[in-house]
Amino acid sequence: MLAYFLDVLLVKMMEPFLIIFDFTRVEKIINELQEQVQSVTIELEKVKQWREIAIKYQK
Repeated sequence: MLAYFLDVLLVKMMEPFLIIFDFTRVEKIINELQEQVQSVTIELEKVKQWREIAIKYQK
């Protein structure tokens, strides 16, 4: 019974750290997504430039 009580107490004490850990993980995922969006934006700009060049040479 005492072991169970101490186990529950330990889990309760660790909860704030688990929440911080989850936020750190979420922040890491958000940063990765931002990098992916940035690279897609760069690729889109390249496509727009090539499209403009193609339109110029069509005329």
